[in-house]
Amino acid sequence: MRICRLKIDDNGRIQLPETFLDANNIKCGDWGFMDVIVGKYRTVKFTFESREEAKERKEYLKMGEIK
Repeated sequence: MRICRLKIDDNGRIQLPETFLDANNIKCGDWGFMDVIVGKYRTVKFTFESREEAKERKEYLKMGEIK
């Protein structure tokens, strides 16, 4: 099932429509991941970091901070 159409710009970047971001509660600065799906078609899976993963990442990054 296709849920949106993405244009690739001259620098190879894609932009997700604002309506898609709003509908999925995705904010600027959130992390997304692209995984290759092996098969006969050129297919990738695009997932977003969950709130719990974001919290763990931020806590991990704080561990190295000098206080």
